Amino acid sequence: MLFSSLSFLYYFLPCVLILYFLAPRGLKNSVLLFSSLFFYAWGEPKTVLLMLLAILCGYLFALLIERYRGRRLSRLFLILSIAVSAGILGFFKYADFFIHNFNALTGLSLLCSGIHINYGIMGSTALNVQALGTVFGLKGGSIIIAVGISLFAFSTVLSWALYGGRCCEFLLGSKAIRPYQIIYVLIVVVGATMELDLAWNIADTLNGLMIIPNLIGLFALSGVVVKETREYFAKVKEEKKNP
Repeated sequence: MLFSSLSFLYYFLPCVLILYFLAPRGLKNSVLLFSSLFFYAWGEPKTVLLMLLAILCGYLFALLIERYRGRRLSRLFLILSIAVSAGILGFFKYADFFIHNFNALTGLSLLCSGIHINYGIMGSTALNVQALGTVFGLKGGSIIIAVGISLFAFSTVLSWALYGGRCCEFLLGSKAIRPYQIIYVLIVVVGATMELDLAWNIADTLNGLMIIPNLIGLFALSGVVVKETREYFAKVKEEKKNP
């Protein structure tokens, strides 16, 4: 069931809204919970058990955090909760990404394709075309690679332009967006005309350097996360006392 499908717009969404507004205050969250599970089960029933496991783990960790509030165990359970949630997300959403990159780095997918590999002579694109050609034919492999590279390049240029513009606005203000966009377009032109190896080396270096500010922010803001979590549970507890 897609968000734009008729079954969602004319059947599922109206029924959920009616149930939500008719349900008593204490059952509104339950309506949303079971409606969400039903929505995801409609498209992929196997993921419901995984979602229930993730929900149960989050709920149990929340109870433990609340029970040991103000103690060191509270922070420990918070870290465990984040680790479990991030672990489930990382495995089921990004495991394929890492496997794909592992195959790309090791050439395992090419080695298993049975094609003759001319080390140091044939580029990676040509090798992938030949590998896909063993299944789809050389013409089909070429079309798949050409379309994939085009879509990847176009979406990457747009997404990084938007992401960089938002970061620039956050750091320097909205007036810095236009100069950033001009510089970005010029760099795109330069990157498209320079040697491929140099472009990849620059891209890999800059992507690697992003780890430094991310790690600093992760450790520096850990105390803020704990503080905000405690304030949230304190607010929830106060609302239960004074509904």
